[in-house]
Amino acid sequence: MKIHRPTKFQSYCFWVPMPFIAFASLYIFYRERIWSEWQLWVITYPIMYVLAYFSWRGHLEYDYIIRGRFPSLHQTRKRIMLTLLINVVIMTPSILFIFLFFDFFKIGGYQIRSGDFKYGYVLGLSINLVFEAL
Repeated sequence: MKIHRPTKFQSYCFWVPMPFIAFASLYIFYRERIWSEWQLWVITYPIMYVLAYFSWRGHLEYDYIIRGRFPSLHQTRKRIMLTLLINVVIMTPSILFIFLFFDFFKIGGYQIRSGDFKYGYVLGLSINLVFEAL
């Protein structure tokens, strides 16, 4: 399988909003602790960037595959439906994987609380909708 290189625009669309996405995720994780413990920023931001990078690259690969298999105008409906399915079933839950990763390794003392998955899923869905619109 060929791994595609992202365009400059796709790269900008990842790197520019990523500080805000990381902050939103980390605020869900640590709530008010994010303001008082500088160690959380030093430890968790790089981890968040690495995990988000691989999630983003997976998103790009699925997008390339779908566009390659269904390139014509009359296949637009099928392309949109597959993209929607992949976003809801695979890509949006990838942020939930990040929550599980932080919980499993107790990064910064994080433990999953009720409501974290809900907020994480909404955050992941929002991010994917914005990136898909670009």
